[in-house]
Amino acid sequence: NPIGTSVTRQQFSFFMEQLSEDVLVVCDEAYYEYANKETYPQTFKLVEEGRNVMILRTFSKLYGLAGFRIGYCVAKESLLEALWKVSPPFSVNKFAQIGAAAALDDGEHVKKALEMNELGKKFLYENLQKMSVDYIPSETNFVTVDVKADTQKICEEMQKRGVIVRPLTMYGQPTFFRVTVGTPEQNQKFIEVFQRIHNKHV
Repeated sequence: NPIGTSVTRQQFSFFMEQLSEDVLVVCDEAYYEYANKETYPQTFKLVEEGRNVMILRTFSKLYGLAGFRIGYCVAKESLLEALWKVSPPFSVNKFAQIGAAAALDDGEHVKKALEMNELGKKFLYENLQKMSVDYIPSETNFVTVDVKADTQKICEEMQKRGVIVRPLTMYGQPTFFRVTVGTPEQNQKFIEVFQRIHNKHV
């Protein structure tokens, strides 16, 4: 995030080796479920070793519970105790807690969602390649696209045609946008609309 890539286990280990033990490292793992587990950093192991690491995960992405605003933190006990001291009361409602607990038990949904995401990314990759449009291979549920032009204008034109994508101008990437992997029908509509607009601007 914001472009859908991740560091490897080796890169993260090297990073951790450069830090003194009193430095707190916060790992934003909002897209953890989508990542390649063979190369992804083993952050839980660092917590088990007592390192100053906080792992943040959410139910907003793969589990589809964005409206509930619920996630969780994994860290050693002393860090969690410090976190509780500044945590507001009643920060998560009961319905969100019930939904999150049910989501953790729904392995079938997780499997299906991951399969659909991989198929959707493959479809987008293949069609973007046919258009000779550059993209960044993703370990999330979105794909970052480089249009080699003013992305803000292209995004606005796409929105007028019912397709919403996120320009990355605010991240200093004025020619990039990212598109969320959707249903097969949504992915098809994105390609059709983007192709018409892209041909006009490039």
